Amino acid sequence: MPGLEDLYREIILDHHRNPRNRGELAPPASHAVGHNPLCGDEIDVFLAVDGGVVTDVKVGGSFFGYGRDELVAEVPMRTDRSYHLVVELRHQATGQGMGGLNIGALAPVVGDLMDEAILAAGSADLSIVIVGTNDNWESEGWDRNDLSLPGRQDELVQRVADASPATVVVLNAGSPVAMPWLADVEAVLVAWFPGQEMGNALVDVLTGTVEPQGRLPVTFPMRIEDTPAGEHHPGRNGVANYREGRLMGYRWYDTRHLPVRFPFGYGLSYTTFAIGAPRLSSNTVTAGEPIVVEVDVTNTGDRAGSEVVQLYVAPRQSTLFRPAQELAAFAKVALQPGETTTARLTLPSRAFAHWDPSDVGWNERRATLRR
Repeated sequence: MPGLEDLYREIILDHHRNPRNRGELAPPASHAVGHNPLCGDEIDVFLAVDGGVVTDVKVGGSFFGYGRDELVAEVPMRTDRSYHLVVELRHQATGQGMGGLNIGALAPVVGDLMDEAILAAGSADLSIVIVGTNDNWESEGWDRNDLSLPGRQDELVQRVADASPATVVVLNAGSPVAMPWLADVEAVLVAWFPGQEMGNALVDVLTGTVEPQGRLPVTFPMRIEDTPAGEHHPGRNGVANYREGRLMGYRWYDTRHLPVRFPFGYGLSYTTFAIGAPRLSSNTVTAGEPIVVEVDVTNTGDRAGSEVVQLYVAPRQSTLFRPAQELAAFAKVALQPGETTTARLTLPSRAFAHWDPSDVGWNERRATLRR
């Protein structure tokens, strides 16, 4: 929208001087929607269009705890004139003087897009629904409060799945989501924010030109309450305690026998594999000496594909509390249909050890290998 870019630039450059910035908006449609994710340290923000107050809000939520949640206000506009926009950041006498905001506008939505999607899904042989998050919803600067997709995306997937003969969901997000519709869709492709070439890569994967070769680097829990931080978030009296101890990540779910949506390391291919029994170079752990594990992997499907062999170490006994199992090694192999190869994994003796604070040293431990 004309005027927004220049106004935004002025705000960023002048925010330390408690600016009162002005700009002209020329709406491309009958009305616009203003979006205001705001940031500041002891800053209030005032936004007005043609003298009418759109928002006048206090600091709150995002931007590493110095901002607030997105606010949306609808302002009636006409296409035959411009509108005078005023944005004011008001600093208080205290704080670090940090501040800034993002501001944008959207043209009005004509009709019901949800109904249009359902209608299209009902007449299609296959529906592909792309949903997800972005940096407005995921950041290292704040914690998520639930696993739901933003807005009405979960509703969209469910209603499309109900209307369509077959539905594939592409999840463009950087962390786990709940997927309440999982049982009603044929497949879920997790894209992990692939960037500007996402479109080309997505077409190649969906059409089978290439296979999805990734494995999950995190556990997808059933509920946010099941996560290691679930019972302690957001902390008490301004203090967040990290009480999971050694049970970080997948170790938490495995050790506590919690059901999960998808486990750490999970991932499917367009073909199938058979993994044989592991063969060990030694049944005894000797300090400083590695153990080599060999596993035969066979592509039992009708097309080429890749498999990831994951090797976990589980303690039989320990003087300290330990996770039920821990990833010790992994190997990726690519196979043609019917081909067999041997994956070779090397475990250093440290893979069977734990740190004993009472002894101030590494103690080797008896363990069971799991693949």
